[in-house]
Amino acid sequence: MDPNIVCSISKINTYDFTDEELDKYDIKTVNYPKFLKNFVKTRRKKLISSSFPISGSYTQKIRLFLKNPGASSRFYGLYRTNQIKECYIKKQFIGVEFAISLNLLKHGNFYEVDEVLFHRFSSGWSTYGIINMAKTVHGNIIGILFPYSLFNSWCLKNIGLKNVLRNLDIFTRINVGGFLFFGIDLILKARNKFLQ
Repeated sequence: MDPNIVCSISKINTYDFTDEELDKYDIKTVNYPKFLKNFVKTRRKKLISSSFPISGSYTQKIRLFLKNPGASSRFYGLYRTNQIKECYIKKQFIGVEFAISLNLLKHGNFYEVDEVLFHRFSSGWSTYGIINMAKTVHGNIIGILFPYSLFNSWCLKNIGLKNVLRNLDIFTRINVGGFLFFGIDLILKARNKFLQ
């Protein structure tokens, strides 16, 4: 047992439901047009099934993690109790699971078992749409327009300006992506209203 490991997770496979099953179980997802649906599903499956070990200096671990946070799949890993208790963040915001992982990386490394032992549903709350998520979590217009604003603030305060600037390319990508998905959600909401 390596005391430097704070999180362990296996490789991940995804599973999905048909549109009929999503309706039957009342699982809310964004209703993407056909031409976007396959792209979004494929991208999401790739994101949530990618996990990898993370070690090195804290600065190196921040970059490795932020480059591909694995759509939070690592959040379902096995953690050391004392560290997860110490690193847990009670305030809810979009990206809070990333913030918890960044906290944990201060205490040690993330390990990956080289075998698929975990299966994750590829839909769910995070496919509910960025506007719906931001409304639920933030509840204000700034939080809806800039869904990662509280995550950015948390990072400035907790990993420091130097580390944010070192990873400015990634923070830019995260925020532009959030704004892009806000725009797509807005268009889809308008389209669905128009089609009703």
